[in-house]
This record gives sequence, structure tokens and C-alpha cells, in this order.
Amino acid sequence: MDTKLWLIFCGLLVGFFLAVDLFISIQTHSHNERKMVFDEKKDSLEKEIEILTKSIAFIKEQESLGGYVKSNNIIIKDSIVNLFSL
Repeated sequence: MDTKLWLIFCGLLVGFFLAVDLFISIQTHSHNERKMVFDEKKDSLEKEIEILTKSIAFIKEQESLGGYVKSNNIIIKDSIVNLFSL
């Protein structure tokens, strides 16, 4: 009788350990898949940041060029006004 109880106990214990192993394996696989998705999103966002950084640099360059053109236009306007006032 005691032997049957020990065998049942050992069988249940092995079954429990197999169930825990299966659960951990499933969770590990799920975690690895989520990590891959996040890594892909991270790479995509890094590329987008690089593109946006280049765009910001271009816009700042165009802004400074626009200021230069505006100041030249003001000088030319003042010169034309002075020319006609003579």
C-alpha cells in the first residue's frame, strides 16, 4: 500500500514538474517573440529619428538662408526707395 502511494506521489510530482517546464517554455517563447517585435520597432524608430534629425538640420539651414534673403531684400528695397527719392 505504501509503495502505491509513493509511486502515485512520484508520478504526480513528475507530472507537476513537466507542467511547470511546459509553462516556462511557453512563457520564454512568448517573451522572445515580443522582444523581436520590440527590437524591430526600435530599429524602425531609430531610422525615423535619423531621418527627422536630417530634416531638422535642413530646415534650420533653410531658415538661416531665408533670414539672409530677407535682409538682402530689405537692403535692396531701401536702395530702390533712396534711388527714387533722389
